[in-house]
Amino acid sequence: MGTTVDCRATQLIDGDGGFNNIGLDNFIKTSNMASCGLSYAVVAIMGPQSGGPQFDPCNCDQSGMEPPDDKTDPRTKLGKSTLLNHLFQTSFNEMDALKGRSQTTKGIWIGKCTGIEPCTIAMDLEGTDGRERGEFAEVSFEDNLYLSAPFSLDEIDVSLANCDGKKRPGPDVSFVFQCYSLPCNFASFSVTLIPKVDSLLMISDFRLISLLGSLYKLVAKVLAGRLASVMNKLISRNQSTFIKDLHLVDVVVAVNEIIDLTKKSGQECLIFKVYFEKTYDSVSCRFLEYMM
Repeated sequence: MGTTVDCRATQLIDGDGGFNNIGLDNFIKTSNMASCGLSYAVVAIMGPQSGGPQFDPCNCDQSGMEPPDDKTDPRTKLGKSTLLNHLFQTSFNEMDALKGRSQTTKGIWIGKCTGIEPCTIAMDLEGTDGRERGEFAEVSFEDNLYLSAPFSLDEIDVSLANCDGKKRPGPDVSFVFQCYSLPCNFASFSVTLIPKVDSLLMISDFRLISLLGSLYKLVAKVLAGRLASVMNKLISRNQSTFIKDLHLVDVVVAVNEIIDLTKKSGQECLIFKVYFEKTYDSVSCRFLEYMM
């Protein structure tokens, strides 16, 4: 375990986006970061500032709750800043439950975690329940009604017409449309074995065909058509993945342009890279099977 270092939390970027050069230099000196080299880790919690039920002193009589007696009461520990302090022994400013949810971290604060090797830096980021919450687009009441309305025959006809029924070898959806009607049943289905080869020796020589999947695909296609009509209102203009004609490499190009611009202009720049690990890479398979 590492030794405890008297290193107070430092505001790296203020609420207006200003970079604190002097504060960063002092933090590096007091935390002895220079001796760590490249052997260090960074942890942060992104999301709302508050992470638990809010205690309201005005409603304690109606709700049956008693006011907290001291700072050890869990109802006074509502912020992610507090969570970082408890996990990593940092010194970030914490929320006061008696002041309500209007409090939020401004900008970005950094602090050194104590008793952890290798050297670990905690970052306290501005909460999304602060001033920037209003920047997130929301689905309107009319759009919500449209998304939750029952399917119409016109929507189903358009989705069927747009289906590509020739993706699989052999008889596919196009053949079904020409010769049969889709069975309107989601609870049960029949599996038909279609021979792949002339000499049938193993079960792998058959192609298993079931029309149940066609119904699910049809429902998904209708839902996708509805979502497409409202997604442009919700997706940020800065997003480049999962959008038609935009690619992840566009982000790399944009970052390179920003770096070149800052070098030429002499301005200071901070680039913060976050790696989101795929959930199914770290979640127990037994847990997933249990939940499903």
